[in-house]
Amino acid sequence: MVLRNGVADEKAGPPDSFIRAVARDDYGGKKYLWMATPKGVTRYNIVEGAWTTFRPGGSSIKDDYTDIIVDEQYIWAASAGFGIQRYDKEANTWENIQVIDGLPNNAVTALSADGSDLWIATEEGLGHFNFVDGIWDVFDAANGLTEI
Repeated sequence: MVLRNGVADEKAGPPDSFIRAVARDDYGGKKYLWMATPKGVTRYNIVEGAWTTFRPGGSSIKDDYTDIIVDEQYIWAASAGFGIQRYDKEANTWENIQVIDGLPNNAVTALSADGSDLWIATEEGLGHFNFVDGIWDVFDAANGLTEI
């Protein structure tokens, strides 16, 4: 099933054969593989063999995903120009995080989670978000990150 702005479209498999990143999630007793593709975020239910593709941004510009990671509460999907899409597993909702929210740049290339910390690689520096205190830090040329 493909979801675009909440509208379902039946389709087997991911929206693109180019899978940029994959992460496993065992949320709620189910076993999922989440995938970042140039045409959306795809979830594969390992037990049921069912595919669901999400396009949380709703347009092709927002569909280009570069990385994906999983933590206890969220799926974090990095996009090539629209920041991060965060999926809340409990609420079944997507939220967009951009420069205005604390990212160094909306072109996100990689993500890493470490306990209560999220690290975000962008085209203009490294971002850090602490889940506990809700504080963003940016590491760029202004505070010691070397430009190439």
